[in-house]
Amino acid sequence: MSNGSSLPLGNPSPATGMDEDNCSQHGLRSKPIPLTVRVRYSHVDRMNYLYHVHYYEYCEWARAEWLRQIYKPYAEIETSGMAIVVTEAELAYHKPARYDDLLSITVEPVDWSRSRFKLGYSVHREGEPQPLFTATTTHCFINSNGKPIPIPDGLKAVVSTHYPQK
Repeated sequence: MSNGSSLPLGNPSPATGMDEDNCSQHGLRSKPIPLTVRVRYSHVDRMNYLYHVHYYEYCEWARAEWLRQIYKPYAEIETSGMAIVVTEAELAYHKPARYDDLLSITVEPVDWSRSRFKLGYSVHREGEPQPLFTATTTHCFINSNGKPIPIPDGLKAVVSTHYPQK
């Protein structure tokens, strides 16, 4: 399965993840695999550290790819008359990412309610066990009038299948 990102952040690297047969019998996609991105020169400051504004950009890219892998592309969500807005974001810097670092980004649901969900992100430099940064973002599904609506049943089914504790 290809992640198909068109953003110039790097090339997501597909890998085999969850048992595809279990997913296909429910019409669901497989559990997402970690995404990889190489820190670009245009994303670093004079010290060759990833500039702080790009950390959230990497989270946004990973979130869109996570949705694509387990549910559907965000563009299809919008075409169906829904949108997903960010209601809260928090990021903790542990160590700096540097130019040309290969980063691995994992996204997992942290909490779900009727119309809101919180995702957690962990970003590691290739070969290092400690995260460079961790983040959470909280989102709300809305309709075309900007009113909160329930999370689609299909997305809830995928999350409950792949993340039963959530």
